[in-house]
Amino acid sequence: MLLAVIKSEGGGDNLFLLRKTGDHFESMDSQPCGFVQLRGRYQFEDLEPPVLEKATPEWSELQGKEIGKRRFWWGGKGKAGFMLTTFGIRSFLGITESTFRAFKTEKTDQQAVEHHYFGLWDAEHRSLVVAKDDLMITYGNTEAEECLLQRLRQWVEVGMPTAACLDLKVFPIDVQLRAAIVSGSSDAGIRNFYGLYRLDRAFRRHTGSSLDTVVCVKFLWE
Repeated sequence: MLLAVIKSEGGGDNLFLLRKTGDHFESMDSQPCGFVQLRGRYQFEDLEPPVLEKATPEWSELQGKEIGKRRFWWGGKGKAGFMLTTFGIRSFLGITESTFRAFKTEKTDQQAVEHHYFGLWDAEHRSLVVAKDDLMITYGNTEAEECLLQRLRQWVEVGMPTAACLDLKVFPIDVQLRAAIVSGSSDAGIRNFYGLYRLDRAFRRHTGSSLDTVVCVKFLWE
């Protein structure tokens, strides 16, 4: 048996209980959780949301190209419950959408508390959409906004899953894995590849570490 916490970029923490099956592990149960990140050698700096203005060099140009702003509450209201009401969609986007980004505000003398929010940054089309303070704000053009709304519809259609709704499999690092399209999806763009890439990237980051596994994620509705 193996008990593991998977931290996903912008999507929170998820606890998985896995059982050894042949040459790999398969999850038996899972649930969302809150887990304090490791410090020191095994700390993953990229799991901490960056400040948009610092992480996106194009922001100096984009901030003058706001083309849309509208109310969008995500089933709640205000900053206090934002992370809770968006947990599911952030978790889903972190696995299925390569343009997904998590952000936070910068601490200042006037604002001592960081506020978290998220969005999609489509660098190819120079399009940005952010969900922040009960608003959806679009910059550049509508490519990113249209993608976010499409992913939102897909999330609802497949049952509004979080990462804890996934079937997790852990293989030895030398096993060749092939990403497959999720069946039952209306869009072939949702692929296991994104989960495989993001989790594998985290495990491989520290050369010489004892983490010698690669993770393959498959959606339960497959």
